[in-house]
Amino acid sequence: MSSPQILLGQGVKSSMSTPSRSIIAGLFLLVLIFPSGPGRTDPTERKLVIEHGQDIRSTAYVKANIAKMDAIPFDGTAINVISPAGLNLGYRTFNRARFAPGDYAQAILDLRSVKPKRLTHNFVMMYASPDATAPGWFDPDWSNVAYNAACLAKVAKQGSNCDGLMFDIESYSGISPWTYGGKYGMPASWSSGHTFDEMKAAVRQRGQGFMEAINAAYPNITILMLHGPSVVTHFTSSTVNSDTPNGLLISFVDGMCEAADASTTIVDLHEYSYGYRTMAQYATVRPRILVTTKALSAVPEKFEAHIRVGMAIWLNEGSVWDSVDFSKNYYSPEQFRQCLSYALECTDKYVWVYSETPVGWWYYSVPPAYLKALGAPTRTISQNNDRQHAVHRLTSSH
Repeated sequence: MSSPQILLGQGVKSSMSTPSRSIIAGLFLLVLIFPSGPGRTDPTERKLVIEHGQDIRSTAYVKANIAKMDAIPFDGTAINVISPAGLNLGYRTFNRARFAPGDYAQAILDLRSVKPKRLTHNFVMMYASPDATAPGWFDPDWSNVAYNAACLAKVAKQGSNCDGLMFDIESYSGISPWTYGGKYGMPASWSSGHTFDEMKAAVRQRGQGFMEAINAAYPNITILMLHGPSVVTHFTSSTVNSDTPNGLLISFVDGMCEAADASTTIVDLHEYSYGYRTMAQYATVRPRILVTTKALSAVPEKFEAHIRVGMAIWLNEGSVWDSVDFSKNYYSPEQFRQCLSYALECTDKYVWVYSETPVGWWYYSVPPAYLKALGAPTRTISQNNDRQHAVHRLTSSH
């Protein structure tokens, strides 16, 4: 995971300025005036806190350790699918080779055998991290990527206690499928002979096929995107062009939204909210996703129908952690509790809590004070359309 100041581990700093003081102040007042959740949530649902850290566990590990994991007050966790050969299938989703049923059959059995009482909203990991032989957007073998994604969706669906997929669009292979050119862009062979507009059209079409394959395996799925389409707005708020970092992600998500079945939900977890400390900061995420990012979409109605607002918190921001002297940590237990409360207030449903080594998985390394803070904030959703409408009025007037 990257810090909120650096995009996707690529050393590309955001050129967008921070929101004006008047917008931030206005959004903060909206949170106080309209304290209930967005109008399109189900009032019978709870808001959910999902664990995803550097120490993501396999289905086999979850099966063997569910009692200890289930004692921690998370609602779900991210899970890796590991093949019998020891390969992480999530990391290979965007590669050329198709998964075989034997690669993931045991993972389904592992999840079916798990009977958690608390961790009932889990997510199977999927990464956009293509290797050097991966198919480009115009390569007919790109259909293998959609097939692989469907296999992971099948694990989530045919296993148990999984809401869907957690999609990390950050490339750890050094090949970004979302950037047209430049030092951190896709291989030249992927875009050779094609204009940026042609590339956008191809990526949008691939997004459609990707979503169709996933929905065939798991209808009405929830997909959590760590960096969702709003990541592009940290580099432009008006026009996506060939120089925009990760600019093609907008087209891909447009395609996903166009092909998604009626109840499929795509959650932008807004990784840039790592390290936020105030309600005013969290309150800026909703208009960034539902107003600024939506304005970049070619299919705004479809975007609005499927995109939801999420939040992220990095417990040991900057990978600094002291389990004895809490003053050395980015968040004290009380600060963590307060920021989690802010994030739960501002999200549509999901809050993602991230951690890196040396935190590890929570049951063996996190002091009781932080566990108490994790379980303290209320997670009940209440409905109020006025808040979302007021946010739209405020942001559209600037």
